[in-house]
Amino acid sequence: MNPLKKYINGIYSCSLIDLKDKKWHLKSGIPNESGWYFISTNAPLSVLQNQVLWKKKYIQKKNVKTKNVGNYNIQERALRYSPDLQIYWNTKDVYSGMASKLRDRAKEHTFPDPGTGGLALSKYNGGD
Repeated sequence: MNPLKKYINGIYSCSLIDLKDKKWHLKSGIPNESGWYFISTNAPLSVLQNQVLWKKKYIQKKNVKTKNVGNYNIQERALRYSPDLQIYWNTKDVYSGMASKLRDRAKEHTFPDPGTGGLALSKYNGGD
């Protein structure tokens, strides 16, 4: 067990997301290599449940077609939590995934293209 714990502690790092700095990911120390990532928050569930998807449609530049926005709807996901199951909630670690380039994925989740399957965090609650 100790070798596994040492390995996990050796590769894990934490970076704060600055939603006002479009280059935060470059300063974060996140490597641009493959790996798992987790996004954590201290936002109360009620705040997450009140975030309205920033846009439903967008005009795709390459072929000037109207497309659905591909970003995840935070409100829709948070509303799935029902009060009777509160003891099972994990509202701190709210998103995880694998990426071939961690730094690029961090940027996509913050300042994404509307067609990218990302969180679009800067677009919510008066952001970008």
